[in-house]
Amino acid sequence: MEQDFVKKKLIMEQDFVKEKEDYERNIDNLELDLTKQKKSFEQVLQQAQERFSKNLNTIQKKLNGKGNGLGELEKNIPNLKKRPLNTNRPLV
Repeated sequence: MEQDFVKKKLIMEQDFVKEKEDYERNIDNLELDLTKQKKSFEQVLQQAQERFSKNLNTIQKKLNGKGNGLGELEKNIPNLKKRPLNTNRPLV
């Protein structure tokens, strides 16, 4: 009887250890997946910011060419400053 109890207890402990290892492995896999997704998102975000910046520059050139666009506003309003995109902001 006592041997059966000890065997059952040992089996339960082994099962617990296996489950714990499985959970830890799953957590590691999830962390790896999240890291990959974050890197992918950052690349897409950077590409979008580059396209936005390019489009903004194109618009500024068109407005400056008209003589009364953004260039004129910047000359007439001395406190108007170009604000760069905040690309160093941490992702939440």
